[in-house]
Amino acid sequence: METLIVDSRVAAFDPYVVETVRNAEALFIAGGDQANYVRYWKGTPLEDAIHFVAAKPAPIGGTSAGMAILGEFSYSAMTPDSLTSATALADPYAPDVTLERDFLALPGLKGLLTDQHLQERDRIGRTVALLARLLHDGWTTEARAIAADRETSVHIDPVTRTAEVFATADHPTPYAHFMSANRAPERCEPGQPLTFSPIEVYRLAPGGRFDLAAWQGEGGLAYELSVESGVLRSSRGSSAQSRGGALIPRRARPSMRPRSRTTSSRRCAGWRTSWRLPSVRCCWLRTPRCSPHSAGNAMSRRAMSAGKATNRCSAG
Repeated sequence: METLIVDSRVAAFDPYVVETVRNAEALFIAGGDQANYVRYWKGTPLEDAIHFVAAKPAPIGGTSAGMAILGEFSYSAMTPDSLTSATALADPYAPDVTLERDFLALPGLKGLLTDQHLQERDRIGRTVALLARLLHDGWTTEARAIAADRETSVHIDPVTRTAEVFATADHPTPYAHFMSANRAPERCEPGQPLTFSPIEVYRLAPGGRFDLAAWQGEGGLAYELSVESGVLRSSRGSSAQSRGGALIPRRARPSMRPRSRTTSSRRCAGWRTSWRLPSVRCCWLRTPRCSPHSAGNAMSRRAMSAGKATNRCSAG
């Protein structure tokens, strides 16, 4: 495994960096500050190299900020303060609401926005506001998002576009939320609180599946969210307002699927990464502002064709 710290646009043009990434059999993008990824990597040979790896196909994953940039659309975090649900719902055009597109274009993630640390940092409201902006600004007619909690990963087969969720066994909220809306917000104006409905949500835990092509799941929980004058409500009850809309029922948590006996684990810059094949050339990409030893959430694409490595990347 090789770690590359690409902390400038000059570095993103470096032939050694580009060649190392192109030769990778698996690629993982660390957490930190996604604004730096956009500033330093967009429109560079490094971005082209990431697309080259995706086309092999080879597994590509990212955690926290690394997950934020995997979708076609992303919250780019271009201001000093991280966007909160309260700010985004009160004013969907506040300075902290920064969106990016035309960066990475990975198979299976077209038309998607990703968000992270959902329950831990109460971010489902901001995800809703970002979806409203995508529709109102005309970036898409079908706004969709995948939002995951900490210590939780979403794994997407780039061929079948089927998603599965894996999580730390004892984590209390091991969920990913698949969110969609196709109706323009009733009010989405600068300086005004958001009014927007309906937002369909499918909450998936380990053991369930979600078909991204059909946008429907099995083994999960479906409900709706709405926003009226900046107040987020859920079809599951009014207490959604204080829990970011993602209500967690008090019941036994689903257990993790057992790992294959042929799987070996290794520590990869603070994250536990398991591979079905014993030796994989793994490249870890990051910028200096990175906290690889903190628990977060992750997303990965995995190659499914015969003879190719299949990865399972999860926070550790």
